[in-house]
Amino acid sequence: MSKSIFIGMEASNGYVKATSNITKGEVDTYLNTLTPVSEDVYNASQSEDSLEEVYSIQLPLETETQYYKVNKTITSDEQIFFSDDDKSKYTSDEWIMANLIAVYRQIQSTDFAGVNMYLVTGLPTNHSKDENLKKEIKRVLTKSYTVNGKIVRIHDVSIIPQGDASFFNDLITVEGEFDPEFLKETTPDDEDQQSTLLYFDIGFGTTDVKTVIDYAIVPTKSKELPGMEAQWVKVMDKAIEENPELAGIEILGVEKQLRSGGEIDINKEKANVSLDRDKILLAFAKQLVGTIGKAPFKGMLIDQIRFVGGGTIVMEPYIKEVLKDKYKDNPEHIKKFKFIKNSQATNALGFYKMCLKKYNQ
Repeated sequence: MSKSIFIGMEASNGYVKATSNITKGEVDTYLNTLTPVSEDVYNASQSEDSLEEVYSIQLPLETETQYYKVNKTITSDEQIFFSDDDKSKYTSDEWIMANLIAVYRQIQSTDFAGVNMYLVTGLPTNHSKDENLKKEIKRVLTKSYTVNGKIVRIHDVSIIPQGDASFFNDLITVEGEFDPEFLKETTPDDEDQQSTLLYFDIGFGTTDVKTVIDYAIVPTKSKELPGMEAQWVKVMDKAIEENPELAGIEILGVEKQLRSGGEIDINKEKANVSLDRDKILLAFAKQLVGTIGKAPFKGMLIDQIRFVGGGTIVMEPYIKEVLKDKYKDNPEHIKKFKFIKNSQATNALGFYKMCLKKYNQ
């Protein structure tokens, strides 16, 4: 058993992503929802032949235990999800429980009693500028909680902007060294020229755009754009025009179908908005690519533009279509654009590497 546990994770608007030295860098990814269940369901889930994962949580100074499933699509108003921009959610009991379950899933395979646990997590760019908010999140996450009958207490927490994590994942190996392959790939041919990278982290709630100059993040050259949720809302508006019975369905209830295509089928209600979906996502791709030539990025000599985040999986073909048209007279320019593999996991891996680098001394 490790003397310390190092965890990198984010309980973001759409999905939880987490990894640790216990799971050896394998990223646990699931829909960020809490579905309340009864104590009887929890007890049944503890049997050896049960396929269900149910979690019991007791908050400090509370005598009542609460029971939840995670990763269930939204089908009723009793379910809890976090797709909003209200900062107060980060210190709500529900968000704390979502984080605790993510941590517990990382450590449940080991005896963690008395072991120091360290966590690095992130916030969207605009929220991460609020120092008081970060202090409050750190305060609430470093208390003692009870999950599935075991005491879980994180020894220390660090919070960084979500958009920074993918860069750290590229730059740093799990051994804490600079990655020579990444440096080689992104170093300009002219040794007198600065290395300038642009990161597009396409998430569910937001798209964070970050500038990295000579392998240092430049906070003043950043921008926050809408994420995939805003696009799915537009698609669902078209679906509701076709079938009004789809009105009122939460985006997370159909998000998996929307990622796959424009054919919606939920609770026997159907709509096919494939053409509208393509138009909406192509317009979003044009917005993303068009950002490069505007403030605060206007006039920059960019060596490479890297797309990360779960939304990149959906948006890659649309962005490539925009690039093909934009640079039809200079196709060599397209080589600057990189779509990072395993893009949904890059932030969690970056948080994990930063956790190791900061706390594994």
